[in-house]
Amino acid sequence: MKNIKVPRFFGRQNFNDTVALFLLVVIPAMWILDARGWVTLNREVAGSLIVTWTIIIQYYFRRAPPENGAPKPLAEPPKP
Repeated sequence: MKNIKVPRFFGRQNFNDTVALFLLVVIPAMWILDARGWVTLNREVAGSLIVTWTIIIQYYFRRAPPENGAPKPLAEPPKP
């Protein structure tokens, strides 16, 4: 697949980052327009927008993997 060049607004990005940034702005804008009554979203569309927005947020704000490949503990073990 050929590399697609995208404008760099916030540092190093690829096409997926640009689409995610676009959706993270557009989806709440659609919710606001729906709440104001300027557009009407079906319940199914509103539900799918919630799921899409949540999955994008979870993907970009997940924990970084450790360097050595071992699972990272959630908390430090207590010291004796």
